[in-house]
Amino acid sequence: MMSAATYHFQIGQFECLVIQAHSSQTPVTRLLGDAPAQEVEAVARQYGLDPQALDFSMNILLVKAGSHTALIDTGVRDIGLPEKLRDQGIDPAAIDIVIVTHGHRDHVDGIFDAAGNFVYPNARHVISKREYDHWLAPEQLAQAEKNPAVAVWKRLQDRRDRIELIGSETDEEIEVVPGVCAIRAPGHTPGHLAVRIESGGDRLLHVVDVAHTFVQVARPEWSPSFDYDKPQAIETRRRLFERAARDRALVLAYHFTFPGLGRVVTEGNTLRWTSLQTLPTG
Repeated sequence: MMSAATYHFQIGQFECLVIQAHSSQTPVTRLLGDAPAQEVEAVARQYGLDPQALDFSMNILLVKAGSHTALIDTGVRDIGLPEKLRDQGIDPAAIDIVIVTHGHRDHVDGIFDAAGNFVYPNARHVISKREYDHWLAPEQLAQAEKNPAVAVWKRLQDRRDRIELIGSETDEEIEVVPGVCAIRAPGHTPGHLAVRIESGGDRLLHVVDVAHTFVQVARPEWSPSFDYDKPQAIETRRRLFERAARDRALVLAYHFTFPGLGRVVTEGNTLRWTSLQTLPTG
């Protein structure tokens, strides 16, 4: 069920909600500035997109998984996510898990309110250890005046008791709660996480910022300038999109056109994105 800014759906017995916290448009060549401009625009048109006005959304996922309520990322503080949740009958205090997929401002800025208090006061905040270490390294802390995300990480460091660090270099998946697993997905940032939701035989793969436009499903070698490690990001994109096609999983991406849901299908030797709005029914 979809409204102007929310989408409700089920994964097995789990209730899921996508909230559109932000929407804007950008030229696809600005987003994928390192790729050949004419090729990028041609692929965008194959999807029926305006290459000069590509949707760039901020899709925040909430999952009611058994006795747990999990929020995947928090957006930025000024989007009013707690109020949007209350409008959907969800008390922020009822959220007991916040999965922080990576450290960029549009994913972490909503962890604290303006007074420095946790917006989700009863939640444990689950973070990749590699991501945590990256953002609190001296070279990152030195960028505090230029990068507002660093202030959030410094505050998280001061509240270490509320953080659960997960993962190692050999852990590919870590169960957060039954039916909700964090997946190692580095490249966009060193410790970037994807999230797998599974219940009753249904699967959702939330790739978060593994890709920023579904043009990258067909052309995973095209990276935005802000991917931290481009070769690693390309490998991660290929791996997760191939997995999504193989598993026939529903896929969610943080920045795709709202509600950011669709499937990855195989066409010959390539992959293609099929948006939720165009998926076959029955």
